[in-house]
Amino acid sequence: MVSVFGSIWIALTIYCFFKSEKALIKLILFSTVFQASYVLLVGTMDINASIVTCIAYILRKFINNQTIKIYPWGKRAIIYGLYLIFISIVAPNIFAGRQVTGITNNEYNFNTFHWTTIGFSFSNLAQPLTILLYILTGIFLYSSNERLNREELSKYLQRIFYFVAIAGIIPIVLKYFEFPTTTYEILIHNERDILGNTMLDIQTLGPITKFISTFYEASVCGAYLTAMFYYFLYSEIHYKKITLVICAILLLLNASSTGLITFLIVGILILVKYGLDGKFPKNIFFGAMILSIAAIAFCFFNSTFRNFILQLTIGKFSSGSFMLRTRVDKIAMNQFWSTYMIGLGVNSIQCYSFIASILTQTGIIGFVLWIRFVFGLGSLVKISSIDGKLNPLMVALTSIIISQFLGIQALNFVGFWLITWSILSVRNNRNLIVRKNI
Repeated sequence: MVSVFGSIWIALTIYCFFKSEKALIKLILFSTVFQASYVLLVGTMDINASIVTCIAYILRKFINNQTIKIYPWGKRAIIYGLYLIFISIVAPNIFAGRQVTGITNNEYNFNTFHWTTIGFSFSNLAQPLTILLYILTGIFLYSSNERLNREELSKYLQRIFYFVAIAGIIPIVLKYFEFPTTTYEILIHNERDILGNTMLDIQTLGPITKFISTFYEASVCGAYLTAMFYYFLYSEIHYKKITLVICAILLLLNASSTGLITFLIVGILILVKYGLDGKFPKNIFFGAMILSIAAIAFCFFNSTFRNFILQLTIGKFSSGSFMLRTRVDKIAMNQFWSTYMIGLGVNSIQCYSFIASILTQTGIIGFVLWIRFVFGLGSLVKISSIDGKLNPLMVALTSIIISQFLGIQALNFVGFWLITWSILSVRNNRNLIVRKNI
């Protein structure tokens, strides 16, 4: 079944397919923000915008018979993708019949367990095949002669951000004034067709809906907003201050612990790096001081804001959500050890954190291969440019990975691929990219 959103996206993909390779590259980046909308529904499996666009891009490369060179980092990535497929076939058969426990997230009733029997099915291959497709797309992007330059990439990511901002504000306004959101959900949040509900119904911030925009839930959107904030902070873009202020406001409206804690951690890492380099920019120092003093003063004089910040940071560790996630991950990690660190295969067990997810599903080998892939990707980007400024892509990559470890369990997290494809789709630029055969 093709959704209404899917019909629009397929038409847009066909248009870009025939227009130019660069148009299709831009569409690939744009596709990553549509996490809450499916294009096709095949049985119980939903096909998202990124999958459709990546298939079209690879098909176009083959039709044009363009030469593809696989660099060593790409070989590492392919090995990682193929191993995911291998372990997702082998592990469920090795441990077939094993009973694993999960916890039903029903009003945080932590004593309600459900049992799942391990066994191989095609659902085990859905994520590994998607990840391999994303990896091949990255390899094709890196070999393309139509890559974006630094200015094009920054400008386009800024446009995507503005779209996300507008798309996220609309449901907040509609729900606050009790207007129907049916049309909006058909176009942006059609996951109700699959799940029977949407996070717009569940994730609220007092009387208003949380800012989750085109993403499935708040933590994923928070990860995106934080990565974009730091990317824009070190990019040369128009209306930079306005863009950063909007991003900061949306991050507060998003109210996810993942986004806010990542924001703090990355900020601290940046300050530490400046301190170690002995090149502490005065504008960064005074900006950080002013923001810190303002936040502390506002927390001191405004009890509502103080409680809000405490709830999202320190208070999160005693929340029902944190208790649920911790208990589920503990159960999952027990399976990791009981399988002799082999793992149970992708999509065989429920997890809530990335580290538990990748270890329990792919084992220690899968985790090591993922690290090698990420380090290979990171080695393509300079930490700093020749003028001493931090590289926006490196900061964004660091931010998105920290978010993954804090609260995003999906191995095929599209926010990670947005940054990955951004790195791989930029032309060789000594201020931005280190073009290496690594």
